[in-house]
Amino acid sequence: MSGALKDATQWYKENKELKRKTMLLMDKDAVDEGVDAGEGESTGDNDIENLNKTIKQLSAEVAELQTEVDQLKQQEFQTTEENVKLGEDLESERRKTEKLESKLGDLQKEHNQLLRVMEMMRKELEEYKQKEEDHRQSLAALKKESDAHKRERNVLAHQSTLILQGLNDSDNAGDYMMLLQEIEDLKRTLEDDRNKYEEEINMLQERLEEQQSFPPDPQVEILEERLRLAESELVSAQQRVEEAEQRLRCPPPPPPPPLPPMAPQAPLRRRRSRLLIDGGATAAKQLEEGQTLSEQKAEPSAVGGTPEKKPAAAVPCANEDIINAIKSGQFTLRKPKKEKENKDKEQQPKAVSELLNILSSLRRAPKKRQSQYIGDVQL
Repeated sequence: MSGALKDATQWYKENKELKRKTMLLMDKDAVDEGVDAGEGESTGDNDIENLNKTIKQLSAEVAELQTEVDQLKQQEFQTTEENVKLGEDLESERRKTEKLESKLGDLQKEHNQLLRVMEMMRKELEEYKQKEEDHRQSLAALKKESDAHKRERNVLAHQSTLILQGLNDSDNAGDYMMLLQEIEDLKRTLEDDRNKYEEEINMLQERLEEQQSFPPDPQVEILEERLRLAESELVSAQQRVEEAEQRLRCPPPPPPPPLPPMAPQAPLRRRRSRLLIDGGATAAKQLEEGQTLSEQKAEPSAVGGTPEKKPAAAVPCANEDIINAIKSGQFTLRKPKKEKENKDKEQQPKAVSELLNILSSLRRAPKKRQSQYIGDVQL
């Protein structure tokens, strides 16, 4: 653009100079015509023709230059308009750049502030982590102490309850003291296992909470299943221990009194509605005979001697008569009272044997469970 403007100005100057030269030449021609009027007309005509040619050429050149000047002016006008537009765009871009620079400065300040805040938060987070670690360690130590105190408290409470129930004042004081010692050992092992299982459960729950954000792992499912089995076994062991404690708390029944001498009992009773029947007397006689025979058999066995041999032919007949009388509905059987006494006698050794079996099984069970769960956790 600057080169075109220079060329246009140069052409404009040259055009002006040419116009002045043409004017001077025209003045000189007029003077020469007046001065050289006396010369030959032939030379004047030739000069006039030459001048006319030159004038035509110069006028054509001037016209061309004028068109070029007009074009250049138009281009100059367009360039000025473009320059104005570019200047406006430049100003708008400058304003935008200033705004962006101000925003960039604000963002840099905010970024620096955020960096400082992040650094402060990082330091504070490290301090909190350290405090949390110290707190966790102190909590673990306190938990161990509390578990130990809880175990001893439970053992002592159990021992005190058993002592207060008067187990030491009974006749079998040595056996009860042995059972008490065994129960104390079982209680200690149970408390140890309970604390251990609680720690394992808490640890597995923490692992489960940590792995909840990740996709499910088959190993986690296996551990959860083992955890459920461990909890069920722990509950069953606690139930067995509680049952054993309840059985120990209940004092054993006193020994039964010595058996009275065997008195003749009438297990068969005659119905009142059949008293008037003729066959009742004969059946009653047969019943009394059978009863005397059974009493004679029972007395030697109760005393401890050998029963005397009776004729075998008479007994089946009496028994058959009694059975026939019962079938006909003439007599009803009375339940003997000795069954309850025999049941009480049988229940006492069963309860004691069952209690001893439970204690022996509980003594063996915690070691097996402990070895199994240690293997499971190591897996």
